[in-house]
Amino acid sequence: MPKPPDLLADRDLSWLAFNERVLQEAADDRVPLVQRLHFLAIYSSNLDEFFRVRVASLRSLLRLKPKRTAALGLSPAHLLRDINQVVQRQQEAFGRLLRGTLLPALADEGLHLLDATTCPPDARAFLESYFESSVRPLLHPTFLGDEAGTLALKNRTSYLVTELWDTGGEPFWGLLEVPSPPLDRFVLLPATDEQQGVLFLDDLLRLHIPACYPGYAVGQSYAVKLSRDAELYLEDEYAGDLVEAIRKGLRRRDSGAPCRFLYDPAMPFGLARRLQDRLALDDEDMVPGGRYHNLHDLFGFPTAGRAGLV
Repeated sequence: MPKPPDLLADRDLSWLAFNERVLQEAADDRVPLVQRLHFLAIYSSNLDEFFRVRVASLRSLLRLKPKRTAALGLSPAHLLRDINQVVQRQQEAFGRLLRGTLLPALADEGLHLLDATTCPPDARAFLESYFESSVRPLLHPTFLGDEAGTLALKNRTSYLVTELWDTGGEPFWGLLEVPSPPLDRFVLLPATDEQQGVLFLDDLLRLHIPACYPGYAVGQSYAVKLSRDAELYLEDEYAGDLVEAIRKGLRRRDSGAPCRFLYDPAMPFGLARRLQDRLALDDEDMVPGGRYHNLHDLFGFPTAGRAGLV
């Protein structure tokens, strides 16, 4: 006999509960410090895949008529709302753990995650040399155009969108891909007095954006990332006419549909709307994130030979 609905757990919310267990491992102070960073990286990677597969699948259902989904015994809209609430709570816990616990603990060990505003002046010559020799050859600075639906961003790739002004005071927006891969996401600065600075590659770019757009005055930069849905294994998910209805929708597009557009919450509202228009995104695609995306790259956080951290 089937169990009553109130005794059943939705599998997507159960999966998010599993990923929360990964966060709990990252919060466990009995775990070596760098391994705790790795658990954050696992959480981030898992969540990205969850959106590309499960949320994308639910979004496909949302585009169908309600009578086609009624037989599944779920409301895609309600489930997506619940998912977003759980993910928001987890992401806030992620940020508190990283900024409030793990980064201060790393600083106590002599490893300091710096940014474009806290990078010491005596490291600038090293960063300039690294930028010119290793980073600049990989960059292709472009501008954000005006025509709707024409912007193409690579899947699961971080970009910086930067305020620019020409000599006549006309505003522009520059678009710059963060080249990781092929480069490491973190730059290790030369050590001084057993203290070592670490910089996101994003912040190295922020320091050198004027060199990428000569002749322009440079303002703030904001990180963005677009994720598209992965291939859906429909036969494993649904059956009958519902599968064919989704397949028809998939065949009408040339590439994976957007399932999440992460943007820096400090970004001006007008710019967020402009990007939404250029990428032809729905309101549901727009998700405020943080100053940095693709935090699965925490797997590569440098330890600078500190064996006690692992």
